[in-house]
Amino acid sequence: MVIYDKCIATLIDSMGDDLRVANAARVSFDKWKTEFDDKDARLISYLAREGHWTPFGHVMITMRLKMPIFTARQWIKSDKGCVRNDNGVESEVSRRYVDSEPEFYIPKYFHERPDGGIKQGAGDVLEWSDVAVENAKSIAEIRFDEYKTMVTHGMAPEEARMFLPQNTMTTIVETGSLAYYARVCKLRLGHGAQGAVKQLATYVAEIAKQIAPISWSALMESAS
Repeated sequence: MVIYDKCIATLIDSMGDDLRVANAARVSFDKWKTEFDDKDARLISYLAREGHWTPFGHVMITMRLKMPIFTARQWIKSDKGCVRNDNGVESEVSRRYVDSEPEFYIPKYFHERPDGGIKQGAGDVLEWSDVAVENAKSIAEIRFDEYKTMVTHGMAPEEARMFLPQNTMTTIVETGSLAYYARVCKLRLGHGAQGAVKQLATYVAEIAKQIAPISWSALMESAS
């Protein structure tokens, strides 16, 4: 039984870079450049600062995201600027069709219920976190065995998956704009964000930063 204690983001490919953002803004004046310079950097800073998101939508990124099911359901709520299922661009592995051995997410530590309201998500590390981790592993192993038994004895995978818990890992291939990833990462890296989704956003942000570093920095520093 495979257990993960982290989410994973892997770049598949991308289209565009910092120069693409600057050119997308500059095309209003029927201009297009082939070399990036300081003027482009200043233009990008202005666009992000003033909330002009459209030029950042011309940089597209496709990633393979691996996370527990409960994190996936939270992640896909942030869909502004991302092409979703109607256009067939976001796809998720479906246990209706596959019966490969399930993998599970169990964090290194469990946390206390936070003081001052549940909206903060989680507090400090739970005093009996080690016990909780071992219990989570035991439960995952039981569910793993039940799932394998049902599939082995001929149950349809689409029904056998009902025996699996929310911390079963799933994989999503997602295509989104730089603007989308900036918005979702600012949200999911903020105070009170769930631990697993914050972890995923950290990896996604690192990928996006490598593709268009000046644009990414400007977007992440902007107030909007």
